[in-house]
Amino acid sequence: MESFQEFFMMQESLTDSYNFNSTFKRGENGKFESEQIIDFVDDHGTPFAWKATRTMGILWSISFGVKLGGGKYDINQTNRGNAFKIFATVLAITNAFIDADQNNEVRMILFTSKEDNRTKLYKRGLRRIKDFELSYEPSLLGGETEFVLQRKK
Repeated sequence: MESFQEFFMMQESLTDSYNFNSTFKRGENGKFESEQIIDFVDDHGTPFAWKATRTMGILWSISFGVKLGGGKYDINQTNRGNAFKIFATVLAITNAFIDADQNNEVRMILFTSKEDNRTKLYKRGLRRIKDFELSYEPSLLGGETEFVLQRKK
């Protein structure tokens, strides 16, 4: 169990994010393209990518990681000592994505986690996604924990 001080420090640290350009791609019909990628760079010059992929029409799966080039990135290389600021950036981009949703296309958002530390961070931090309610299913037998955010009615 974490102390109040640890909880407060984590909540405060999730307000400081890296700079990013929140221009989301749209098709000719004005709707979001099925894949969105937003780049950002950390304090060490490491390039990161936030990626949202539309699946099943209304569900967007969001992932992020260190950019490797060639359109690939590694979600396992994010543990470089600045996890809170990286995750704060992911939250800020996700909220900007929701703000840019003029056609009510983003109804559900999915994040997944395998590691205990990331799972704890998601449990606390994903509540900062505005206008969405969080639910999650703990992993069974060491699998991924799925965090589902649904737009409030």
